[in-house]
Amino acid sequence: MRIGFITPTLHTLGPRWQRDPQIVKLAVPTISGYLYEHGYEDIRQYDFEVEIFQLEAEEPGRLDLKVFFDDDNVNAYLQGEEIPEIHAQVELILGTLQVEEADVFALSTASVLEIYADMHACGNINLCLIYELKKRYPDCTAIVGGLQISPDSLQREEYLQMLRRCDQLDFVAEGKGEPALYAVIKHVEGE
Repeated sequence: MRIGFITPTLHTLGPRWQRDPQIVKLAVPTISGYLYEHGYEDIRQYDFEVEIFQLEAEEPGRLDLKVFFDDDNVNAYLQGEEIPEIHAQVELILGTLQVEEADVFALSTASVLEIYADMHACGNINLCLIYELKKRYPDCTAIVGGLQISPDSLQREEYLQMLRRCDQLDFVAEGKGEPALYAVIKHVEGE
């Protein structure tokens, strides 16, 4: 079972992102350790805070995450309409991260800043990435988790909206990621 984690972040949009120390996201290493402990060893992590930050440092302005704040354009893209600015950014992200085929892709909507608009935009990034990943690898399974909306009561509706907006999204994980992703993997394996 090949598992790929993608963890977008919007730090590059901040006016001081190059000078601010990055807050390390621990969910993926924690979930990876849990899966590894249960026998899943083919795990890859594609983290914006490495390759994407390097891209922005070397080619400032080429990355334009602001396109993911426009829900109308994102929704149109998810319905198969040609939205060149979104498609170009999706291709840039996947190419920069060098995303390889996986059986399960787990994507995070976590935002260190915990600002709703940022988390929603991270969700939009994930949905657009999933849309393209499903075109490339039609048999893969996609799951999204990591929402940290306050109050917690808003999380379920945001996840349901993601499922309604993106037919290619297979699962969402509300709450702790370890048991949710493990259950999805077992489901994919037919157990």
